[in-house]
Amino acid sequence: MKQSLNPQRHLTATAPRFLPTLLLIGLCALFTNTLHAAAIDEAAVLAAMSKPGRLADDIKRDSRSKPQAVIPLLNLQTGDRVIDIFGSGGYYSELLATVLGESGEAVLHNNTGFEAWGINGLTDRFDGRDPGNITRYTRSGINLDLDAESLDGVLLVMALHDLYVIPKRYNGEEYVRVGNPANMDYFLEQVYKGLKPGGRFVVVDHAGDPDSDNETVADLHRIIESFARQEIEARGFRFVVSADALRTRPTVAPISSSMKRFGAGPTGSCWCLKNRDTPRFADPLFRAWLYFVQGLTNEIHRYFA
Repeated sequence: MKQSLNPQRHLTATAPRFLPTLLLIGLCALFTNTLHAAAIDEAAVLAAMSKPGRLADDIKRDSRSKPQAVIPLLNLQTGDRVIDIFGSGGYYSELLATVLGESGEAVLHNNTGFEAWGINGLTDRFDGRDPGNITRYTRSGINLDLDAESLDGVLLVMALHDLYVIPKRYNGEEYVRVGNPANMDYFLEQVYKGLKPGGRFVVVDHAGDPDSDNETVADLHRIIESFARQEIEARGFRFVVSADALRTRPTVAPISSSMKRFGAGPTGSCWCLKNRDTPRFADPLFRAWLYFVQGLTNEIHRYFA
């Protein structure tokens, strides 16, 4: 795979890309650009999930991850190129390779840590079997080394929260900070620049307790939805609408502080732009947000678990 020159590790603050004030502009552009070919939809993903020869662990994971609800958000077409960032064992990469077809490409990105975490899955996936047109792409740290406007889609599953974890060490009495979290300006700028106009960025992650602080939530390997939105929108993406998907049982029951510590119970409200005054509480396992760049418009279609 062709690699671009390594971008600078620390970005200076720059003005965000121009965002038009009328949502209609972006929606019309999206409609115009997608008339010529149908997007890969839920039926296509379900067909890929039914493909003979899939790994037993992948099939077992399907009911939890519900890829038929996640992958269509990327609005992909056969022949597109998409990257599965920190894809670990490659669960999503294989499904993507199947729906994209022989002319498409699923890029399975890892750093050394995520690759080690998924080594069993990688071994099962690639040793003695053909998982489809997957390019394994291992880089250091949060370096993505993406060519500009080279991707039709970007998928980031259960890993955004890891970039906010502050390294700590136990000194015998308490955990003390020994490092810094990742440079999110640098990371998200790479994603933004790597996407083609019209390319989408889908983020799936564990939902954190909004009544807690970001550091505590990150220590529990979760992320607060409002904080995640704020962070991503600050880099040029714009929130458009929310919708229900991957939702667990609804609940409005009060919970104890000990339960909150472990991330149980209600973790926030879900809003739709058409009715932002009506909260709906949920007890989610995870949430997903969809961001995409459409010409001069950057949009989000957010799904909740």
